[in-house]
Amino acid sequence: MATFERTICVARPITEVFDFFSRPGHLIVVSPPELNLRLVSGPERVQLGSRVKVQGGAWGVSLTVENEITAFEPPYRFTDEQRQGPLGKWAHTHRFEEIPGGTRIVDRVEFSAPTGMLGLLVSEAMSEKELSGVFEYRETKIHELLGDHPAAS
Repeated sequence: MATFERTICVARPITEVFDFFSRPGHLIVVSPPELNLRLVSGPERVQLGSRVKVQGGAWGVSLTVENEITAFEPPYRFTDEQRQGPLGKWAHTHRFEEIPGGTRIVDRVEFSAPTGMLGLLVSEAMSEKELSGVFEYRETKIHELLGDHPAAS
C-alpha cells in the first residue's frame, strides 16, 4: 500500500475551507477536466456516513467510484473511503489546520493499485503518478477559488 500527501495553504478561515471541501460538487470543480468527472449521487454537504458516487475516466476506462465518509470532525478533518471502485484501497483524509491569516489543507491518501483486469495494467507507481497530477491541478484550482496564502509562496 502507498501513501500520498500534499499540503497547501489558503488565505481563508478554517470554517469556510471546511465548508468548501464538504460539498461533493466542489470535487468536480477542482478535478482535471480530462477525468470527465460527474457527480452521480451524494448530498449537498457530506456528514458521517454520507456516500458520494462519481463517474469519470482514467487510463482510458470509464469508472464509477463510490466513497463513504468514515470520519467527520468539523472543521478539522474528514475521511472518505472507497466502497466501490477500481482501487484495492482508497482512504483520503482531508485535514484542516488554522494558521495565521488562513488555513493549511493537508490531504493524505492511502491507496493500493487497482484490482481485477485493470490491476494487471496499472501499477501502484502509475497510480501514484496519476494522483500527483490530479493534486497538482487541484492545488492550482483551489488557489484560484480560495486564494493564495502569503506563507505558501
